[in-house]
Amino acid sequence: MKTIYKVIIAAAIAVVAGAAIGFVTVNPVANLVTSGSNIKNGPWSTNLAYGSSGANPYIKAWVAENGLMAVSASLSIYLDAYTDDSGQPLAANCDYVIQGPALKAGYWNITVYNENGFLIANDQNRPEPLFVQFYRYYVRA
Repeated sequence: MKTIYKVIIAAAIAVVAGAAIGFVTVNPVANLVTSGSNIKNGPWSTNLAYGSSGANPYIKAWVAENGLMAVSASLSIYLDAYTDDSGQPLAANCDYVIQGPALKAGYWNITVYNENGFLIANDQNRPEPLFVQFYRYYVRA
């Protein structure tokens, strides 16, 4: 009978240890895998697997943990920038200009988040999307 208790205790220890190791390592591994597969252009980066059913489990875990409500990859691309062109962190007391050719899209927007990844609170201390929307209308001849 003592052998059965030893086996049960050993199994319980193995399960707890495995869960702890998985919990501690999944975030760093997900960050490493996600950042390693990012596409970069200046301070901007994206990962074309966001919102894709073919994304590996680590990218899916990163998307879930970071709260990215990624719609289908065929409909969207999420670009992030945390620094300016000179590598300095973006700051609320600075003005920034985003320029480039017109995007080949019917709709796109820019959303600003705080340093914790949340929407910035308004004067009533309620999260409020602070974003700029751009619409491009196509005229058929």
